[in-house]
Amino acid sequence: MATIQMNSNTGVTGTLTLPAPSGAQVSVTNGVGSVNAVDVPVAQAAGWSILPGQNWPALRLVSMTIPPAANGASWPSTGNVTLPDGSTLAIASGVAQVPAWAVNYLTQFGWSRN
Repeated sequence: MATIQMNSNTGVTGTLTLPAPSGAQVSVTNGVGSVNAVDVPVAQAAGWSILPGQNWPALRLVSMTIPPAANGASWPSTGNVTLPDGSTLAIASGVAQVPAWAVNYLTQFGWSRN
């Protein structure tokens, strides 16, 4: 899973827990740690900031619904799909967290934003 370097703005060294709905634990040194891309919006809402040079918002995740079949393609309702860049999306109950850069690509196959 892609991560983004963020500053908790605490100066703490140790482990911090992001608030709900994430609950992710992030190891930090002087307040800086790697946050999973899916948890970045929660961290930002909690006052964390993205460090300069990070690949954001390209790694931002968008929740999308997968159609059973569209435009000549079929997708599993649960399983994995490999994107053109070689990364893998996990699909659970017809929903996947998709990197922002892939949203337009997948829309052409009938995927839709939630």
